[in-house]
Amino acid sequence: MALFKFKSHAPEFACGQLVADLAALPNQVPEIVNWSTGCNELNIDLAYDMAVVGDFADKDALLRYFKHPAVQALLQRIEEPCASRFRWTAPLIPIMTIPAVDWLARRLA
Repeated sequence: MALFKFKSHAPEFACGQLVADLAALPNQVPEIVNWSTGCNELNIDLAYDMAVVGDFADKDALLRYFKHPAVQALLQRIEEPCASRFRWTAPLIPIMTIPAVDWLARRLA
């Protein structure tokens, strides 16, 4: 899971375009088992602007994912508009709800 907060001067369309580009990754990167991404629909400051949740078979698959050229290119594009990010690479606890994840992300930011 990764959460991204964009700089205040980042273009409004940046999140939508990045989500579209991220949605294409499962067709390019075979290590991705499950994939979900989206923008913050509420547009409020206390939440992150974009989220990505991915599942991988194991740690080695996750490492191969990060080294994939398509992922590297997208990470470079995200660097400019991104003010901060939160990354979680351990399995998610099934009882964590979206509000709980949002609360945790705010506390760790």
